[in-house]
Formats: sequence, structure tokens, C-alpha cells
Amino acid sequence: MKFFSFLLVFLVGLNASFATTVIKLSVDQLAHESDLIVRGVVTAKESAWNEKRTRIYTHTTLDVSQLIKSKFPQQSKVVIRQIGGEVDGLVQHVSGNAEFNRGEEVLVFLEKHPTANVMVVMGMAQGKFSIDRSQQPPRVQQKQTHLKTIKHPTQPQIVDLRRRTINASSSPTLTQFLHQINAAIGAGSD
Repeated sequence: MKFFSFLLVFLVGLNASFATTVIKLSVDQLAHESDLIVRGVVTAKESAWNEKRTRIYTHTTLDVSQLIKSKFPQQSKVVIRQIGGEVDGLVQHVSGNAEFNRGEEVLVFLEKHPTANVMVVMGMAQGKFSIDRSQQPPRVQQKQTHLKTIKHPTQPQIVDLRRRTINASSSPTLTQFLHQINAAIGAGSD
């Protein structure tokens, strides 16, 4: 019986260890706090070691088709950096990172890294939305793999979003989503 209890605790702990916990951000919060919001297509994804060979970074390149908000000069390409990736068969994985695929159309909320001259996704996977053009009108979907969010640090109600994808029929259309973002940006400029 003790072995079974130990095994159960171990397996539950193991499952929890593959998730990252962050504060839940609404679309309005993402829009207000982002330095850059763009829609575009993923054209490249490359992983490399840092200079000290202690960490792998993945750089994802987007061809920008729509600039929604920017604190920077207009750009036709944006490079996003995330910790983790694969180099020479060695993998560093960060649970909760946004997942990008070449050819994927996305809408991303980005912020400038506080110490490096790179862009990062706001709120990890919370700041990345895929655009599904297989439906008419096109819809915005969000996949949050291995990410747990809490409503607020002082209110520890946890919402488990591991392997959660918003149901396509309940997700907003691209037009609705853009209106929501623009309304949030406009409300923040008062």
C-alpha cells in the first residue's frame, strides 16, 4: 500500500512538473502591455546555443502582413526569441512556450526583452494565436500546451490549460478579434 501511495504521489508530481504557471492575461491586458502586435506567417525557425553554450535559444521569423500596434519603426519581418530548442540532437524544452510552425499564420503579442535587444511572446503561449483559414470567416485559435495560469497571485485559483485548444466554433473570427484588440488599444490611450 505504501508503494502504491508513493507511486501515485510521484506520478501526480511528475505530471505537474511538465507545466509552467503564469498569471492569466486577458486579450485586453495583452493588447495594453504589448510593445508590438503583428499578424504574419512563420517563415523560419532556427535554434542555436548562446555564447557560453549553457542555453539554447530558438529564433522564429515572421513575415509581417499586418502591423496592429508598434512602439518601433514599421518592419516587414519580426524575429521572436524563446528559450529552448534543439541543436545537434540535444533538446532544451520549456513548458508553456508558444509553439510555432513554418507556414503557420499567427497573430502575436510581443514585448521587448528587458535586457536583450530581442522580442519575446507576452505571457508565454498566452500571447500567440493561430489563424485558421479553413473556416469561413477565418477564426483565431489559441493552443496552450503545458501552461497553467492563475487569475492573480493573491487569488491562487489555478486554471489548467495543458493541451488545451479553444474549440474552433467558439473561437472569435479574425475580424472580431482585431476589433477587440483595437478597442483595448484605444481604451488604453485615454
